[in-house]
Amino acid sequence: MDEETVKLVYFIAVTGLVTLILLSVLAAIRRALIKQGWRIAEAMSEELDAASLPAAMANPAPQATPTAADTYQLPGHLIPSASRLIGMVGLVIMAAMYVGIGYFALYAAFFSPASLAYIDDLAKYFLVGSALFAPYAFNQLSSMMK
Repeated sequence: MDEETVKLVYFIAVTGLVTLILLSVLAAIRRALIKQGWRIAEAMSEELDAASLPAAMANPAPQATPTAADTYQLPGHLIPSASRLIGMVGLVIMAAMYVGIGYFALYAAFFSPASLAYIDDLAKYFLVGSALFAPYAFNQLSSMMK
């Protein structure tokens, strides 16, 4: 075999191994979370407290039969959080980019070591990408100030 073929075989083997490890870890995490009864909808929700509601909503007039909308707005219940959803989407995108850059680094290590110098320039890209987490960060800071 020539040198390029050997490099290609090693690259495919290493990339396959890294992918297998990544998928195995993700599957193990998923199994552990399912076993504990973890639900993404609950994790993406925030607990509604009376301090964040207008007075009329915090102390609703008693009704004979509460509706689903009434229980949805009661303090202590979970409500969907847009900032957490945006943060999760940002996390998935950033994780995919890190994995992609990792695969590029593996490729460059086998076929073009000189191109590894360009990875340093990607720090700015990830800094700008971290702005996806800004709504969640501001939400958490505002809740700390209350």
